[in-house]
Amino acid sequence: MLRHSFSFASLPKRKLVHQSGFTLTEVLVVVVIAGVLAAIAAPGWLTFANRQRVSTANKELLQTMREAQADAINKRTTYGVSLDPNAPGGPSVTKFVERGQGSLAAGVAEISTEVLGNETKDTGLTLATVPNHASNEYRFNFDGSINTDGLPTVPAGSDYVFKIEVSRDNTRRCVIVETVLGAMSEGSDEECDA
Repeated sequence: MLRHSFSFASLPKRKLVHQSGFTLTEVLVVVVIAGVLAAIAAPGWLTFANRQRVSTANKELLQTMREAQADAINKRTTYGVSLDPNAPGGPSVTKFVERGQGSLAAGVAEISTEVLGNETKDTGLTLATVPNHASNEYRFNFDGSINTDGLPTVPAGSDYVFKIEVSRDNTRRCVIVETVLGAMSEGSDEECDA
């Protein structure tokens, strides 16, 4: 009797072709899901980004004011800041030292100028200075106190001397000069109301 043996090696070899990838339907479902998630996250991200921009600009303003105050104390002369809400590139703050009597154009030497929020490359910031204070200059006397000459009178019972607000859209931050002696702090939202 003849025996016939069977082995897989005797079968003709066929190449197996594997097709991989995604169907058009799968790709469309992923794109739609990504679009829905982006639509949900976008408003929250924009609010977060605005809050960060405004906080950064406000911290820069407060830092410049504190530097001017510290320089006034250390060098025993009048230092100050001048604010320009309409500067090219965005609101700016200029630190200066007083060289006698006069306005920023005469009698002072400019030390540095900084566009607020410049590191965020943002031009949508608004700087609200003290109402009825046309010069937008704020001076610190030799002892670090606020020079109130030219500043509008604050109503009796107020817990501040003046406030300078930085805002964008619905996000508000401010520098609050709390006392004539020059105590300063940061405020937000309702704290910025005059």
